[in-house]
Amino acid sequence: MSFTSDTCNVMKGQRGGVIAKLRLYQPKVVDVYCICHLVSLCVKSAVKGLPLKVDEFLVDVYYHFRNSVNRIVSLQEFAEFCSVEFKCILKHCETRWLSLRRAIDRTLEMWDPLLSYFTSHGDVEKPGKVKTIFEVMSKPSTKLWLCFLSNVLTVFDKFNGYFQTSSVSTAHKLYGESVRLLKTVLGFFVKPRVIKTHVDDLTKLKFQDTASHLTDDELFVGDSTSALSVHLCDNEGELLENFYNEVRQFYQLFIQKQLKKFDFKSKLFQILSFLDPVNSQDIKLCTFDQLDEILPITFDKAAVKFEYREFSVDSNVQCTKGDPVKFWVNVCNMKSPMGEQKYKNLATIALRLLSVPTSNAD
Repeated sequence: MSFTSDTCNVMKGQRGGVIAKLRLYQPKVVDVYCICHLVSLCVKSAVKGLPLKVDEFLVDVYYHFRNSVNRIVSLQEFAEFCSVEFKCILKHCETRWLSLRRAIDRTLEMWDPLLSYFTSHGDVEKPGKVKTIFEVMSKPSTKLWLCFLSNVLTVFDKFNGYFQTSSVSTAHKLYGESVRLLKTVLGFFVKPRVIKTHVDDLTKLKFQDTASHLTDDELFVGDSTSALSVHLCDNEGELLENFYNEVRQFYQLFIQKQLKKFDFKSKLFQILSFLDPVNSQDIKLCTFDQLDEILPITFDKAAVKFEYREFSVDSNVQCTKGDPVKFWVNVCNMKSPMGEQKYKNLATIALRLLSVPTSNAD
């Protein structure tokens, strides 16, 4: 039995949570945090550390136009004046993991019409939302931060998008992709030679050590952000210096949260990597001893280990990239010269492991 959910106490509470109730009946229930939710929490933690209150700004802009035809028509006129194709402002909802970047991208696409609209608005001098939005948009750093987030959030959205798919099992990728995400974000601001010295265990890398950080021009901020920063170099030197320092802080906050939330030491997540067809013939026999201790299911360990000895050297096994479920079904159907299933026990345990959920997103 396996269970996945978000990290709220109702679900994960060790006394009254759903997982605690399940353990009353099955002490070895496999508890898997929704990886998409965890990454979303990491992103939120990093975004909240920015000097720009991104969520508030995007929500204010959206609700200003939401139910007003006159305001939308006026924005359309400014879009035509600025020679920009009009597009509706998108709503950012904190509970929708992939909405932030889309809302940011749409705001950037409509930036010039929006800025002209709020600059010309009759309430721009009066206390209220219009004045607040105008003041935020008038700061050179605002567009800089939105461009940065548009670029960096693409990485996190691709990660979440992969694990939200329902067409292919992703249990075998959970550990490897999480490590790869950690390495990717580290590479955005930490020197490559430092990362290479900790490649065996990235969790031990002292990423907060400023001596290991990349210089400002080497930080990953995205091409559009770099192009915009060029125009600010002459008059906004201090702004850019603060911006690059805060970019480093953004990455550090993300990694701090990722290391806290994701169990990189989990034996189960590491073992699940063998379900990947590419890795299927490269594990140690002791892996099945560990599975026997971790999983709430019973299986013939001796039979599985015996079958794996032959499987690991079977040249007829096509260990190529592809759907792991189809791969292990094919393995299950492989026959010996006597017409018997060669790897029935091994394939059965693999297919059961592939049912471990990695996300509760739909």
